[in-house]
Amino acid sequence: MFGLNFKNIDEKNKIKICLIILLTSNIIFLLSIHECFESNINPIDTEYGMFEILPNTYYISCFLLVVAFVYNLFYIQNKKISVILTLFLILYLYLTPALIYDIPRFSTVYKHYGYVDYIMTYGHINPSETSIQNNYHCWPNAWILGDYLLSIFGVSDHLIMLAIFPFIAEIMFLPLLYVFLKKIFGEFNIIWMGIWTYYLFNWINQDYYSAQFFAYYLYFIILYVVLFVKKYEFPVKITSAIITLSLIGYHIITPIMLLFTLIMIYVMHKDLRRKVAYFLSIVLVLYIIWMIYIAYPYFQPRISMVFNAVLNSLHGNVGIKTISQKTWVNPTYKTIVNIRMFCTSLMLLLAGIQVIKLFIQNKGDCNLKIKNLKYLIIGFFQYFMVILPGYAFEGMMRGIYFSMPLIIGYSAKSIIEFSKNRKILLVLFLLLLFPLHIFSHYGDDSINTIQKSSIYQTNFIYNHVNLIEKTKIASYYLLYSYKHVDKIPVSPSTNLIEKMENIGKYEYIAYSNPSANLKYFNGESGLKKFENLTNTLNMNYSKIYTSGNYTDLFITR
Repeated sequence: MFGLNFKNIDEKNKIKICLIILLTSNIIFLLSIHECFESNINPIDTEYGMFEILPNTYYISCFLLVVAFVYNLFYIQNKKISVILTLFLILYLYLTPALIYDIPRFSTVYKHYGYVDYIMTYGHINPSETSIQNNYHCWPNAWILGDYLLSIFGVSDHLIMLAIFPFIAEIMFLPLLYVFLKKIFGEFNIIWMGIWTYYLFNWINQDYYSAQFFAYYLYFIILYVVLFVKKYEFPVKITSAIITLSLIGYHIITPIMLLFTLIMIYVMHKDLRRKVAYFLSIVLVLYIIWMIYIAYPYFQPRISMVFNAVLNSLHGNVGIKTISQKTWVNPTYKTIVNIRMFCTSLMLLLAGIQVIKLFIQNKGDCNLKIKNLKYLIIGFFQYFMVILPGYAFEGMMRGIYFSMPLIIGYSAKSIIEFSKNRKILLVLFLLLLFPLHIFSHYGDDSINTIQKSSIYQTNFIYNHVNLIEKTKIASYYLLYSYKHVDKIPVSPSTNLIEKMENIGKYEYIAYSNPSANLKYFNGESGLKKFENLTNTLNMNYSKIYTSGNYTDLFITR
């Protein structure tokens, strides 16, 4: 590599060289974070989010990290070094936003935290038909867990926990990803290349604090037990049933994905059919029981809507069609989607090379082909299972998300085979994946991230104004979710607040005192009313609050 001969260097010195490269990388990484602070640019105010503000020193640190990784991969093959390098890879990719942003970057995280906030405030879940958090509190495990963890660790600033959770989540998944790749491939190089490319190709925004992540984690634990645990005795069966019940309590869609995946495994693996049949029965029975006795408040008023949605999905509305529906929000998003599709297509192309290679090498043995590709087939099945029913672009994202752990090893195998005598090209290829990841993962921050001022706004309203349930002000994610207001007593004379109809419009809020008459204005006509109000103040309003696209201004009189 780089024209140097490493064969004559002993093992200890090789490790020292690798650690020196890693240390240098970390020092430069810290300098790059300092440069971001010095620039004083908010990623939310840029066109492409964090991608625009990361300095060259960040990518220099990534380059050195890649050099250390490739050096260890081919010349040392030390498992402990691999773990250390991978932890820093996760840090560079998933902790950097928490170091640069002053708040958690993904807007939906506040909505999810709000379901935890409700439990912390009132001490119970609220899955009733009329509650704001109805659909999420019918699957409450993630929010109960959040309440428990925040209580155990005693963290006063919950925003810090929300900000660093993607980093924690990806570290949590690392051991599970490792055992999957080890069972399927077994080779050191493929295992660790698969792990690295999994994180570099993974642009899916599902690592924030969400029910989907926990369900995803449990889903792959169950899949591991089904595919690889040979001694399937009574303790394992009971544990599996508990994990399955927990999975169902986290997320509405993931158990359905698990059912179809189990059916696919049942068809493909004759030797696993008895075990798969057990899992199919417990998933189906527990899911039906959950829907009838726990999630009924959510489904009862929506049965006809769900039925019609299922019928419509059978007409084949493929998710890619709905990409254009989101690009209207910001034309920039179309570029981001294209880069995301490029990254995913590259991953699938690399995996496809293994398919072509296997078919060329084993022309007549169809059973051997299926046997060697069975995990790849399951991965592709999970991908198409989600995107075909027309579950919009989000469905495509989830399909990629669930298929990656089973597909990525095949992609890694192609990379390893190509790079045996081309290590410099491998370094450059992995280095290229860093900006692609940053762009595809964080490029839409101007759309999907909330300003800190909006949090101030929500706290301000929550602490000073009584609100009517099911009203919307400024940020849907913040008002209803970050702070729940279900049980705050409302004066009968309080004015009903009009719902926000278009996210792109400006909103204006005014109030007279902490107990009554909160007024809300929206759009161009709202602006005129608001200006008239500010010009004719007669002390009826002590403060006026204006919000436009998540920026705030307090006018004190």
